[in-house]
Amino acid sequence: MKKKNAPIEILYVEDDPDVAHVYIEIIEDAFHNVKLNHFLDGRKAIANLEKFPTKYSLILSDFNLPGLNGGEIFKFVHRQMLGIPFIVLSGFDVSDDENLNSLTHSHVRNAVLVKPVVYKELVEKIKWCLESKKDLERVYMNEAEDHDEVSPVPSSLFLRVNEVSFDVYLKMNKNEKLIKVISSGDIFSRQLIKKFIMKGVNELFIKRSSIPNLVSLVSDAFVFNLKTQKKNLDFGKKQQYFNKGINLIVDGLLKSGFSRSIYNLSKEVVELNCEVIKDLVNNKKGLSKFFETYQISNRSYLDHIHLVTFISVSILHEIGWDSESTVNRISFACLLHDASLTAYPNILKKMEDEEEFNKEELEIYKNHPVESAEIAAKFESFVPNIRNLILEHHEDANSEGFPSGKSSLKVHPMSAILAIANKFTGKLHNKEINKETTFSSFLEVKKTNYRGHYRKALDALENIISK
Repeated sequence: MKKKNAPIEILYVEDDPDVAHVYIEIIEDAFHNVKLNHFLDGRKAIANLEKFPTKYSLILSDFNLPGLNGGEIFKFVHRQMLGIPFIVLSGFDVSDDENLNSLTHSHVRNAVLVKPVVYKELVEKIKWCLESKKDLERVYMNEAEDHDEVSPVPSSLFLRVNEVSFDVYLKMNKNEKLIKVISSGDIFSRQLIKKFIMKGVNELFIKRSSIPNLVSLVSDAFVFNLKTQKKNLDFGKKQQYFNKGINLIVDGLLKSGFSRSIYNLSKEVVELNCEVIKDLVNNKKGLSKFFETYQISNRSYLDHIHLVTFISVSILHEIGWDSESTVNRISFACLLHDASLTAYPNILKKMEDEEEFNKEELEIYKNHPVESAEIAAKFESFVPNIRNLILEHHEDANSEGFPSGKSSLKVHPMSAILAIANKFTGKLHNKEINKETTFSSFLEVKKTNYRGHYRKALDALENIISK
């Protein structure tokens, strides 16, 4: 007997039970294997999303709801980077709602439908939102005119895969006409892509709705290659894989939110980085050797992650808290501690220079431990208890940190290690890195934080710098 596919689940929010009954019948009749989970108000819907962040393939919400409206539900989904398509249903213009300003830009499949929604329009929109689901069984077969816009992607991305589940186009310069060069399901060679690149074609085009598919394909291919080649990689190659992996994770979170592919990719990248850092630490190569090996300038987001991870893991080794699970846990926290800020490149560039932030940027920056902790919580099935590490990575010993202003004894000892590594790295931002700047930066951090659970981390860091 053929095994029946698990239903594709949609979270549906509508406070009128009669209206909800009609919509549920329409949608579930149109698609054999789609199930709507109905909620009467926004608070219960958000509570369910917090409990099951990867359960739903689509969110369908009325705008005018008691308590939290549809815009506020979307705000939650957007801030948590859940990567779930979101359709708002409204009987009036909602373009002025501040929570919906970024609706159509934050995910390629988000949309607003004006009620009363035409049956055909509703079904076609849902079909478009779920088209990446290979097991979607369509009963509604009339193809609507395709208005899905195309987006450019680097041609080099296609060197990492040999097959795609979507069409790929080349844009002619003379008339801007799109020509399909790869069809959905085609197996193509690297030589084909290299020919395009050699002819100056640095961008190919895909439908905006296909971007999450491409992110997953590239991530999965990267993980496969890393797993099969890891045993034979020298130090330099491991470094290159780590750099590429970090970029893919950040790009994936920005373009399509959290997904199983991003989860698997992060797991492999963290394990690889742990191997590299363990080699440096075990060979007592110290901080100066780390800067030399990685060619760290501490001016980029990638440099920041590298240095925070190395300092945190080195401190663990120095004080003897270096079990595999503990090292893995803090490495994962280092990878994700600023994850929510990847959506704000201007803030990342300014890093610790809070005086350069405008009012809006400062609010985002001050809240990013909370937002990043919620993103990290989705990874906790792999590494338990990393949420709190990230939540506390901007606390300090003077109880003047954020978001909670905890005292030096109320911050978890592991969080104190990440916090010291982050503060030290922040002091080095945009400075010429040498013995003088590293030691003076350390003294700045020690001067205001040498108490409570921060003392052990600072003593260990001083030993690391002195090597």
